[in-house]
Amino acid sequence: MVQVEPRSRRRSIWTHLAWFLIWLVTTIIGALLTPSPHGHGTHQQLGLPPCPSVLLFQRPCPGCGLTTSFSATIQGRWAEAFAANAFGPILYGLMTVTALVALYGFIRSIYIDTDTVLFNRVMTVIMVSFILYGIVRFATTRMYPFVEPRIGSDPAPTSTKSAEEEASSSAPHWATFRFTYRV
Repeated sequence: MVQVEPRSRRRSIWTHLAWFLIWLVTTIIGALLTPSPHGHGTHQQLGLPPCPSVLLFQRPCPGCGLTTSFSATIQGRWAEAFAANAFGPILYGLMTVTALVALYGFIRSIYIDTDTVLFNRVMTVIMVSFILYGIVRFATTRMYPFVEPRIGSDPAPTSTKSAEEEASSSAPHWATFRFTYRV
């Protein structure tokens, strides 16, 4: 599946260390985040906006719930992880294995070549499966819960309307969305 070549210079294998560091940062951030009880929206704790697919269609994109799933996986909350996005624990597991192999290759000065036919086929199957999962999820999920973006403390209310008045408004949910970030 992969080819291993000894290399005398670390410069040719710096990408192995880079991949390990990306995994390490992802793991640290995932451990610090609190998985959203809605199954998606955890990334908003990082100041990122809600998913446009949820805002516009109230349906999840293939990546909806991946941050929540990664965070729950890292914290050992397996049921939440699979509920948020079934591919999350699988992708995080693959990322972990490849990061550790990359670190091993970097330490041993071994170049691990993943540009092989078998590896490319496996990655294609994973990618196509992920996209098909996303399409099925989009088509079968109705009224995906919207998570109001929040950073730090609770933001000031953006409307004087009561919750019932907001809910009974004739405008679609996505048309009345307002960012309520406070720095």
